[in-house]
Amino acid sequence: LAHKAEHEGVICIEAIKGLHVHPMDKAKIPGCTYCHPQIASVGLTEAKAIKLMLAQPSMIKRPVLELSGGKLLVGFKPEQYEAAVG
Repeated sequence: LAHKAEHEGVICIEAIKGLHVHPMDKAKIPGCTYCHPQIASVGLTEAKAIKLMLAQPSMIKRPVLELSGGKLLVGFKPEQYEAAVG
């Protein structure tokens, strides 16, 4: 949490000084749930990742999809992706 707060402080000062404000990717910040047993996470959940991939497939640098019959579709070619999952 301290690292995130420090980063937010840097972003705030950059904005005040009129500098280029660099973004903070909150999906890369580790999270934890204080319980027993302890739980930690980083990034997207599987459900959020699938939803994001289906909504914006072009943002994925190199998707790998397993199609029926064990066939793999690797890389992003919009026409192949649309034919496979459209």
